[in-house]
Amino acid sequence: MRRPLSASLQRKNGSSGASPTNIGPARKGWNGSINQQNGGYDKNHRKNRQMPLFMKTLCFIFMFILGWSMCTMFTTNRDFTTPTHNALLTSNQDQDVTIPTHKIVLLRTIGNALPPRHEPEQALINLKFILQNEPTYPGLDKHFVLNRLTDASVEERLIRMLGAYDQKFTRIPFSLKDYEAIPYNFSLWPERDIIHSKKFHTKELTTKTTGFIEESISNSKGLYVTNQNEARNTMLEIGIQEYPDTAWIMPWDGNCFLHPNAFEELVAEVDKLNATTKYFAIPFNRAQTNDEILDPDYHPMAQEEPQLAFHRSATARFHPLLRYGRRNKVELLRRLKVPGPWDKWSKYLKWEDKYLGPFHQPVDDLSGPSPSIGWSTRLASGRADLEVKGKIAARGESRSVSLQNLLSSLDVRAVEQIYEYESGTTLLFYSERALERDKNLYKKAGKDAPIRKAVDGLVQFGSAATKVGPWTVTDKPADFLAPSGNAHDYYHPAPYFWPTADGKVVRKDGKRFPGTLLHDPLSHRFDRSRLASMQFNTTALALSYFFTDDKSYAETAARNIRHWFLDEKTRMTPHMNFAQVIPKEKRGNSYGIIEMKDLYFLLDAVRIIEKGGFLTALEQADLRGWLHQYIEWLETSKQGKKEYVALNNHGLYYDVQMVAIAAYANDTARMLSYLDRAVSRMLVHVESDGSMPHELERPTCEHYQMFNLQGWSTLARMGSVVGREMWKSLPDEKGESGLCRAVRYAIPYFRKRDKCKSKSKAENVERWWPLIVDAKHHCPTLRDQGLILQDWFPSGAALPPSDPYDMPIMYSAHDGVAPFWNLGLPYGGESLIFDK
Repeated sequence: MRRPLSASLQRKNGSSGASPTNIGPARKGWNGSINQQNGGYDKNHRKNRQMPLFMKTLCFIFMFILGWSMCTMFTTNRDFTTPTHNALLTSNQDQDVTIPTHKIVLLRTIGNALPPRHEPEQALINLKFILQNEPTYPGLDKHFVLNRLTDASVEERLIRMLGAYDQKFTRIPFSLKDYEAIPYNFSLWPERDIIHSKKFHTKELTTKTTGFIEESISNSKGLYVTNQNEARNTMLEIGIQEYPDTAWIMPWDGNCFLHPNAFEELVAEVDKLNATTKYFAIPFNRAQTNDEILDPDYHPMAQEEPQLAFHRSATARFHPLLRYGRRNKVELLRRLKVPGPWDKWSKYLKWEDKYLGPFHQPVDDLSGPSPSIGWSTRLASGRADLEVKGKIAARGESRSVSLQNLLSSLDVRAVEQIYEYESGTTLLFYSERALERDKNLYKKAGKDAPIRKAVDGLVQFGSAATKVGPWTVTDKPADFLAPSGNAHDYYHPAPYFWPTADGKVVRKDGKRFPGTLLHDPLSHRFDRSRLASMQFNTTALALSYFFTDDKSYAETAARNIRHWFLDEKTRMTPHMNFAQVIPKEKRGNSYGIIEMKDLYFLLDAVRIIEKGGFLTALEQADLRGWLHQYIEWLETSKQGKKEYVALNNHGLYYDVQMVAIAAYANDTARMLSYLDRAVSRMLVHVESDGSMPHELERPTCEHYQMFNLQGWSTLARMGSVVGREMWKSLPDEKGESGLCRAVRYAIPYFRKRDKCKSKSKAENVERWWPLIVDAKHHCPTLRDQGLILQDWFPSGAALPPSDPYDMPIMYSAHDGVAPFWNLGLPYGGESLIFDK
């Protein structure tokens, strides 16, 4: 029993209102829609109300002008030119055309053009060429399928063009919401987190292999957008259901052209071999230009991967889970025993094998090798350089790049349209809607309400911040400049490296060199404490301005930004070349980049004061320019490349930086790429039991478990603004996500456990409280679980308050908790209160 056509398909014949079974001329379908809309036409109504003569005259003049305007519009529109009577058509009209004994329907699918593999408007160009130049053949019906076109304007132009030529077509719609719901998959490739491995970013892997890895990640999204084999199977079903008197169905690609000479050969061989097979292969050639096809004597050597013809009773179908570019047609050619160079091609990749599955079986109604008959021509792609012999690999590489570009553009469109994200202005960490909610709660709250205490505490910090600063890297003492000697270069020594009396350097993990602990008495020698002071105080000022509308806070915050980033005399150079310099070395290290991790909350503060008008347009542009230069340094420098592939929290906080910076710098595509790909890190950060091995191996493992999870919490909070729900990523067989496993394992309030083998002094266990709030909201298995106190907790440790507004609004900058983290929570308000 054949499956019915998908209900989502919309069949039309140049009509926006035609029924799937009522296929008529385009203009009739349109008129029918109007009649139905208006409930028909009442003849008696006309008799009762006669129009005066002068009104008739005015109507006549108006209709004349309107008709002339419409004619002008249609004759000048580039999609609606009259078919050209070229040599090909003229010659064809003068010949006797063979009428096939067995009727044929030719269906062609029109998909998305993929620059640079194709010219941007190639689908429009080639359809226009087909409609103008391909003759109407006796015994052959034509039908087009518009296959998930992502550009609505292109689809509209194609529909109008098909309607102008009275062509039958079916529309397979593209849904941005359906596309957005499909996740990137980082678990298909056998090696965990391959995209963050050193070999992925060196020449150890070939370009072809890295391309395969990228395609495995986007496989499901690419499959939805290209939809080639599903569209081919749909064409077969349309042929069976909509053309019941047709014997042969040809589900071809949209750029295929059937020349009169090709039609003659095709019909002759179909009639000759009809009784011997249910499948034909029709090889094609690649045209360099479309004009060459117009020669009446055109008869090329067609040796490329063939199109297929199916008898209406044939049972074989295209594999629906093989996407564009992964031999999706070849898989069926092999099963149909169509000989060709693909017989020698390599097998599918291991991760693809499971997609072949039971569908990849011998064809039960195949009597022998499927014969090759006739020929067809593939119209020009607009890239003649890729259509010549020997360019298979180049076509494949261009196709892969083109598809990735399309997916990236769709990702951006989805977050803008579905999540109302505005590039450069939407706050990522402190949700603007949540801040408005908190502001309203604050105005209505009594003096003892937790929200009032939290906001009052913020404003106290803001008031103090008006009396300090501004800060700049040029304030370093002359004896403590970076090895470059440039006061504008950020400088900070590596905290765990100590010079010895005999002139050597030793690493003491967990023991900081004097001046490298934030705000200790010697920290003024270096830049890290100055950077932290600028970030925390500027954020306190911006949030205080938001809650109080007192402009003095915003003005002081703007002063701080100018002084650190913009003023020529005090600005920092946009790199971290001298962050965490080991004694006796002339360059910093990759792990020093983490000292800029807190840009994520600072840039939200900048957005707040920008919206208040406290930074000029030129200053905003200059700041974004500074950040673009910093992005380039992060992605191209030796330190940046090494930090990106770090397996522990350093790689994670690199992503935190890049997401925040790219978002503010109006680079939404880059922001989404880092957000999506960060999920892959979870495969090596969190084991199946929830443990985090790279953090547990550190001497201060209690600190680093909290620090790493706080980084994930921060990234997940930013990602939720654009629909990236990291708290749901990588669920196990029980449905528990990777992050939920990690917090269940690590947070000592959730399960009885021993202290990890940590050499650090007693930790501030209140650092776990923000993570408990996250876990209670995001993890169903922990939502109703009670909290416990461990025997090894410091004296006086307590259970967290039930309302997050009662929790500390400020933690140590070493902890990785944003200042005022419990304000602007996207899921905050009264719903945050939980039972202990």
